[in-house]
Amino acid sequence: LTDDIQGLSTKIEREIKGQLDFSAAEFEELTQQMAKSHLILRFLQKLLTLSSGMKSVEGLIDDKKYVMALEEFERMSSCLKNPVHAREQEINILKTLMEESFYCRQNLQHSVSQEWSNCVKWNLPSETEPKSSKVVVELSLDCSNTSALHGAMKVMHAMDLLEPKITLLAKRFYQHMFVPLVTRPDAEFVEESGLRETLTV
Repeated sequence: LTDDIQGLSTKIEREIKGQLDFSAAEFEELTQQMAKSHLILRFLQKLLTLSSGMKSVEGLIDDKKYVMALEEFERMSSCLKNPVHAREQEINILKTLMEESFYCRQNLQHSVSQEWSNCVKWNLPSETEPKSSKVVVELSLDCSNTSALHGAMKVMHAMDLLEPKITLLAKRFYQHMFVPLVTRPDAEFVEESGLRETLTV
């Protein structure tokens, strides 16, 4: 009887150990599947963030809300700089979104630069025109949309575009207005305030 009990006990122990081993393997497999599912979910969330972010930036640019567009673009850039997986850049859809992000940045730069150009307009004599005794140089400042211009200048400053614009403005003003006014006795300075908050010199 003792031998029978011992044998039964050994059998039960083997069965329990087998079930525990099976449960551990099953648990390990479920854990791996859950980690993989979590990784896929994070990657899909990243794609959604980038896709919706680009649409948002385009809409904000159209509405001339340049500062908000830059903030949204920076969120997208931060998302791109934090990889979910080491080899995620091999995935075609993400590579496409990265390329679109580059063009999105260029569009924002072009839009704020255009806003500046709409405000600061020069009318300079052509180099090919024959020299005459009378040369007209005109600078027009149209600041009717001050909100859009202010936002554009903030974004240009953040994207290192403002300083070259200011430098060129100062250089042209010095060369085409200040120097003639102090060196030519016949130079005339005419200032006109037009409609829509426009100043023409």
